[in-house]
Amino acid sequence: MPDIDLLFKCYYRPLCLYAIHYLQDVDTAEDVVQDSFVRLLERKGDDRQWDNVKATYIRLCSTHVWTTCAGRNTLTA
Repeated sequence: MPDIDLLFKCYYRPLCLYAIHYLQDVDTAEDVVQDSFVRLLERKGDDRQWDNVKATYIRLCSTHVWTTCAGRNTLTA
C-alpha cells in the first residue's frame, strides 16, 4: 500500500486545479477532490485498486467532477 500522506500531498493541488477548471468554484472543487480521496481510502480492501493507485485516484476524481457538473448542468471546457 502506498504512503497515503504522500499520495494526498502529490495530487491534491493538481486535481484541485483540474476540478476548478470545470466546476468554476474553488470550494466545490476542493470538496470533490477530498471526497474522491476518501472514496479511494474506502476501496483499500480491493487489491486491484492499489496496483495503480495514481490512476485510480485520478479516475475517481475525474468521474466525481463530471458527475458534479452534470448535476449542476454546468460544464466549462
